[in-house]
Amino acid sequence: MAETALVTGSAKRLGKALALSLAARGYDIALHFNSSKDDAEQTSQLIEAQGRVCNLFACDLSDRDAMSTLMHNVHASGMNVSLLINNASIFHNLDMLDTDDEMFDKNMNVHVRAPFILTREFARLFGNGQVINILDTFVNSTTVDYFAYNLSKKSLWSLTRMSARALAPAIRVNAIAPGSTFEPVDEVVGDYMEKRAKQVPLQLKGGPEYIIHAMNYLIDAKFVTGECMFVDGGVHLQNG
Repeated sequence: MAETALVTGSAKRLGKALALSLAARGYDIALHFNSSKDDAEQTSQLIEAQGRVCNLFACDLSDRDAMSTLMHNVHASGMNVSLLINNASIFHNLDMLDTDDEMFDKNMNVHVRAPFILTREFARLFGNGQVINILDTFVNSTTVDYFAYNLSKKSLWSLTRMSARALAPAIRVNAIAPGSTFEPVDEVVGDYMEKRAKQVPLQLKGGPEYIIHAMNYLIDAKFVTGECMFVDGGVHLQNG
């Protein structure tokens, strides 16, 4: 039976790029999505065109009850998951005073509670493999923009290290902290990525190919666990 990768939030953008790359490596794909059904079906077609199996799993990871069933549904489908990538994310530019209880809970549910439950159930149901959590370059900073988002991603970094210790030696747990990778979806900014490139130490424009390189390294790095790879052109060196 082929190995399967479960990639959350893999209908489009970074999750789609990771899923397509994993299919090219020979993984079958458990493609999770929330509301982007059309995008999920299109991505599934691209994966199946590579000769891989792709099953779709709809789940709102901000819903505590729904998230608890996702890994069990994948297991019940007969897919043999050996790699879990917690990529799903929400992104709202709210400072601390503008973050209401509902938005706080959504960020914690999507970025912390869901990865915790998925990782725990992955270990219980499949027993061996690895987990890669997608963080953010600002996890080592005290920036107060996107307050709940950054707080929850910091918590996911702590979860990465703690679960790496708790689940060793059977399961390795690592993380990738990307910088700017795509044009923002919440505003029209034109040449955002070109402008952003001028502000990072390496003076390069980000892209999903760099995250894919990091993912492939971690998949093959059997002596690495509890680590975070910053793939941001050096932005984390500037974070205060």
